[in-house]
Formats: sequence, structure tokens, C-alpha cells
Amino acid sequence: MSKKIMIRIRDFYKDAIGEVEYTYVSEEVYEALVDTFRKEAHAEVMRNLRHVTKDWYVEGDTENQKERLQLYFFEGLTYRQTGEIGNQ
Repeated sequence: MSKKIMIRIRDFYKDAIGEVEYTYVSEEVYEALVDTFRKEAHAEVMRNLRHVTKDWYVEGDTENQKERLQLYFFEGLTYRQTGEIGNQ
């Protein structure tokens, strides 16, 4: 007989609605859930990396880039300072 593992439902199903916060699943189901979420997290990281250049410019991030250029060229901030502002 398979051991039962208690999981918090919202840890695996972000949009879960209901009165039950925890449930028990078999070890097999738990391992499948963990493996699925590990793969999804990796896929998200890879999707995000496809949209970043080697200089960390993010495609579609033109407003942020305009602000950084304004601060660097016209306000006299350093490259590092503009980067810190952009990461806030």
C-alpha cells in the first residue's frame, strides 16, 4: 500500500477555490505533481531567457530603456545607478 502525503492544495493549484486547504495524495501522485511543477518552472525560466539579450535588454521593455537612457545621458547617472533604478 502506498504511503499518503499531505499537501496544501494551493501549493499545486494556484486558482483552487474551496473550504479544504489540505488533502492527502499517494506518493505516486505527489511525485508526479512535483515533477510537473519542476518542469513548468524550468520552462518558464527558459521562456524568459529567450526574451533577454546578452546585455539584459528585455524585448518590449522600451519604456524602461527610454528612462534609463534619459537618466544616463541627460541626468548624469552612472550605468550602475540607472540599472539599480530599473530593478526597483
